[in-house]
Amino acid sequence: MQLQINRDVVEWVPENEAERAALEAFWLLLIPSGDRTKSLVPQGAFPGQPGAAARFRIDGLSLAEKNGLAVNRAPRELDYYCPVCGKVRRLRAGEIVPRCCGQEMKPKT
Repeated sequence: MQLQINRDVVEWVPENEAERAALEAFWLLLIPSGDRTKSLVPQGAFPGQPGAAARFRIDGLSLAEKNGLAVNRAPRELDYYCPVCGKVRRLRAGEIVPRCCGQEMKPKT
């Protein structure tokens, strides 16, 4: 995955399908839910070695988000809604079911 920094904007560019799926899950996790703002907080010292990982904690996650980070995918094209705020989002088959207001969105039937 490529990383580019331009002042206060960080851009990750996935280079394969696994990286794209991981970046999508990360993106959906960082979407603000309710009144919670989320941020990345560096953990430990920067490794500085090729192949070593830089570690960050996601600050601002609700307990539900911390305890339920499993990724669920839409089985087919379907609308999903937030049971708290009512927001609706159309998902294609295979897309990751997003979280909203601290919970996973539910399929509309």
